[in-house]
Amino acid sequence: LSNASIKQGIVEDDSYRSTLVSIQPNGSKPPLFFVPGVLGNVFDLYPLAQHLDSEQPLYGLRSLGLDEGEKPLTRMEDIAAHHIQALQAVQPKGPYFLGGHSAGGKVVFEIAQQLKNQGQEVALLAIMDGLGTNIQKYQYFADWNNTKLINDISSFYQGSLGEAVNVYPETLQSIGEEEQLNYLLERLRIAGFKLSQDELKRIFQVYKANVKADVDYIPQESYPTSITFFRAMETEVFEATLGETTILEDPTWGWGDISAEPVTIYEIPGNHFTMMREPHVRFLSQILRTCLESNCNL
Repeated sequence: LSNASIKQGIVEDDSYRSTLVSIQPNGSKPPLFFVPGVLGNVFDLYPLAQHLDSEQPLYGLRSLGLDEGEKPLTRMEDIAAHHIQALQAVQPKGPYFLGGHSAGGKVVFEIAQQLKNQGQEVALLAIMDGLGTNIQKYQYFADWNNTKLINDISSFYQGSLGEAVNVYPETLQSIGEEEQLNYLLERLRIAGFKLSQDELKRIFQVYKANVKADVDYIPQESYPTSITFFRAMETEVFEATLGETTILEDPTWGWGDISAEPVTIYEIPGNHFTMMREPHVRFLSQILRTCLESNCNL
């Protein structure tokens, strides 16, 4: 692999498109590989990289399907296997340091399981405000119409970008499917988030594929060592996005049920979205740096 191909996140192979994105490639320490949330892009990782050690490489693992000519994967096991091929082009052997935010938590959990089954060592499995179990909201996701899909994806953008992205259900119901996506595109532009129509179409397909993978995923075995869980202190925004609160009553958000050892929990200032941004990302990165340096044996 050339450095240029790694930095672009594309392996020079006709049959394989790498999902690896170089956020901070330099440094003498083992790299941290990080999976973002349900929309699949790695933009939220750049503030984190600024506050990690200057010798700490950081790579994002974006969703397949964001680039033109790619088809999103819809099985968690396939997504994880694809990411492993990408990360092992940079680091063929463990110990591996893995992180995932939001829906990326389940992806990185499955990556860790597959690496363990390869006989590799996973030194850190860090999950940022992601759920270890399914929620009632997505029980009938396969039957959702386009109006419900657009309304749901807008809730993620709204949590991240604010009320300007708010879409009105009555407006969605009064227009056709193509116009619905254009309506969301207009709301995003009002919020200052510039996307082309084709880019938003690809993100929409990635969102649907990632939710399907998340809903269908059933871990085959408990994780054999400790999971480190970073949980946002403010839950109101996430509760609104989820549409329920009971699942958050478990301090581990379901990870304790699929971990052979007790889950290590850290509470981070901010909400589901702002914990990854200034100023709260500074606190998050301080704890993460300690975990990386000590393999989380604190």
